[in-house]
Amino acid sequence: MAKKTMEDIVAQIESDIQMTVKRRAYAYSSEHAYYLDRAAKRLLKIEDDKVRIELFMKIVRRALKLLKVVDDSSGSLQSVLFEGGYSFKVWLLICKESDERSIKEILKKVLPEDNEGLANGIFFPESLLPIPDDVLRNLLDYVSNDIKFSGKYRRDSIVEGCLGWLAQLKDEEGFEKLCKSSGSKEFCIWKKRFNLYLNLGRYSDAEQLVEEHNNDNFRYKHELMLQIFERNGDVGLLQKTLHKMALNRPGVVEFKRIKGLATKEDVSLFVNEVVKAALKQDGFVMSLCEVLFEAGELKSLHDYVIERYDDIYSVYRCTGMIPLGKKLFKAGEPLLACIFLRGAIFYLMSKGNSMYYPDIHKHMQTLAEMSQVVSDWESVEPPCEFNASFSAQFAGRKSFWF
Repeated sequence: MAKKTMEDIVAQIESDIQMTVKRRAYAYSSEHAYYLDRAAKRLLKIEDDKVRIELFMKIVRRALKLLKVVDDSSGSLQSVLFEGGYSFKVWLLICKESDERSIKEILKKVLPEDNEGLANGIFFPESLLPIPDDVLRNLLDYVSNDIKFSGKYRRDSIVEGCLGWLAQLKDEEGFEKLCKSSGSKEFCIWKKRFNLYLNLGRYSDAEQLVEEHNNDNFRYKHELMLQIFERNGDVGLLQKTLHKMALNRPGVVEFKRIKGLATKEDVSLFVNEVVKAALKQDGFVMSLCEVLFEAGELKSLHDYVIERYDDIYSVYRCTGMIPLGKKLFKAGEPLLACIFLRGAIFYLMSKGNSMYYPDIHKHMQTLAEMSQVVSDWESVEPPCEFNASFSAQFAGRKSFWF
């Protein structure tokens, strides 16, 4: 495929903006946000400063205009301006970091006067780090001199963005001063404080902070602990974190993260602990199957699936079953592939939604093709018995059969 020229990218951006014009004013704000967000991402591919800033202004103006006529109670449009980070990245590309032009100049060109509060938020998304220290200092000076934190739009987001910058700058005094002057609650800003401690090398304080606060979202808590390990190399902390992760149904994303940090021995021990924890739980643990496949433990995966075969028809969701089934088929495990496809088909049929029927028909055809490869069904019911029980259970779904 030929590489897209700048003219092609500009045309795509213009088309995305135009899509928000064509759509009716009472369409969902998320629909408008989708096109503007896509246009903002494409801006980064344009090297010409002048063209980029002109298109950037068009996107922001269009978003602000839509906010006046569209119900944005979901916050979709505001997230394009506040949280995406693309607008600010574009500004950094325009200014080339050393350019002394102030943000105000761009704000005056882009924004009408009655949107000052909204303007304050556009340039403070959280995903900007890392930004050069001198640029951050200039931005913080701009904030302290010109932004009143009493604005009604995204005040907390602005404060959190500034705290994130101060954490990167290792400015503990400025961090505490802003916390005090803004009146922010500790439970809202503790993650920024964690970054500050991490950058200052105060790892024990960072660990204590995580233990004190993030009790509900254990997955995020484990990720923060791994970030501490990456900085201080504390093997004891890593092993303790891995043990806790193993007890909480880690998924394939967490497993890949661990593989990149721990030794082979620690990874093997972690997988064994995950298996032991899953065997103590009732039902079918899909996340265990994904981890075992990723770890190459096909024998353990085979034993677990055969043992819990009946439970696969009572899962509360089928996310990942079909992709894993296809991977297993390619890996030479057609029996396991058929089992996962059966589980997904049963789940979709049990939802009772006719919109799934075309997909189910397609999956059943795939299942029939896979079943022909299986030579030994072991303790699993063969296709004839499965088809009979499936037909009997869902015989009332006439629209599915005809």
